[in-house]
Amino acid sequence: MAERYDGSIPANILVFILSVLGRSKCTFEHARPKFYKSFNAIFGKVGKAASDSVIMQLISSKCLPVLLYATEACPFLARDQSSVSFAVTRVLMKIFRTRSRNVTDQCQIMFGMLPVEQHMFLIKVRFLLRFKNSDHLICSLFLDNASSEIKLICKKCSANVNNIYTCIRRAAFGT
Repeated sequence: MAERYDGSIPANILVFILSVLGRSKCTFEHARPKFYKSFNAIFGKVGKAASDSVIMQLISSKCLPVLLYATEACPFLARDQSSVSFAVTRVLMKIFRTRSRNVTDQCQIMFGMLPVEQHMFLIKVRFLLRFKNSDHLICSLFLDNASSEIKLICKKCSANVNNIYTCIRRAAFGT
């Protein structure tokens, strides 16, 4: 007997399925203003009264999820990735009062914050592994697509599924 759809499949899985079918186009233009708004709300309250490490932790835990919401389910173009990365860079430039991207990249590494590209890889792999292990009948129809995306990410990171998380972190922090 076929499983019936009861509305219990999360929206990001449905977006992934639609993007595989080629009927969904994802745009992230709405996320950047919300990211800046969340950052400005936090930075406006704590300003320079908090240490840089506290501000970086707040950005990682409160602002980045706003910017990267549902990115795991959508195909990500290079222009989307650079747009999202630039938003984070601009925020870091404001915190550290610099205009140098090299300085912001070094600060990001020093404070243990993954670069946006690696962060997106981790989110995507985590989502695809959950998708692949799902019991939903609809998800089982797209297992090949999820598996091929996982393999593609592993190939980009020179890793396998078992050590993908450590390889991404190692590549980001050079350890």
